[in-house]
Amino acid sequence: MTARAASINAQFDERWTSDNMDLIRSAATNLVELNPDVILAAGARVIPILMELTRSIPIVAASGSEPILERGYAASLARPGGNVTGFSTMEPSVVGKMLQTLKEIAPNVTHVSLIHNPGQRLGGGFLGPSV
Repeated sequence: MTARAASINAQFDERWTSDNMDLIRSAATNLVELNPDVILAAGARVIPILMELTRSIPIVAASGSEPILERGYAASLARPGGNVTGFSTMEPSVVGKMLQTLKEIAPNVTHVSLIHNPGQRLGGGFLGPSV
């Protein structure tokens, strides 16, 4: 599926794919050919393909930071050393701040629940001393 949205200050080109690696490669090739200022990549499978296709267009991975580092896509998030970096969609160290913000916008909240996958390393971090 291809979608194109335009605004006054920015143009967004989206590509949605399936598990079909040929389709993923085709969509990634098409995006690189558009020569965007930056590519936002969701899903670890597309990053190696994008890295093969471009070393100059910045690639931002919108997922947990550790896979980006562990897989060698970037040396570090602060200084990636190439054109790939990323950000964590959820960082356990900010949970306390998130609760503080919630209390500021909804002061009557007295009970907050959390559901997580204990099989994932980052899941347990939410239950640490900052909460």
